[in-house]
Amino acid sequence: MDLPDTENVIDIDCKQLATIIHGVSHDPSIPWEECVEGDREEYDSDEDFLEDAYIDIRLQVMDDHQWYFHSGDSQYDQDHRGAWGASSVGERVSMEKAMEIAKDLIEQAAEDACDCLTKTIRSYNDDN
Repeated sequence: MDLPDTENVIDIDCKQLATIIHGVSHDPSIPWEECVEGDREEYDSDEDFLEDAYIDIRLQVMDDHQWYFHSGDSQYDQDHRGAWGASSVGERVSMEKAMEIAKDLIEQAAEDACDCLTKTIRSYNDDN
């Protein structure tokens, strides 16, 4: 059995995922001032302080090709199945930046899926 290639492993509409990421970064309910890992006094202005604000985001892709978008602290993720991609997003990212992040999440999840498949195939080949 041949080992998988990351090309076309995961079929996700990148623009749809980018739209979700863009929406999260513009969500007024997120307390962005609480998303900075530093003291406000270390910054020259509130704008500089909020430029360092971010939240963690993750893409989870299941074996049946369903995918889920997670945001916030990953310690609350209870379902660890499938392939994953992880990144972070700041407040009010552009759609262009959201597309870059979406592509990166998809590539990471594809690599993770291929790693899992490779381990399965190697195990199968070793057994046969």
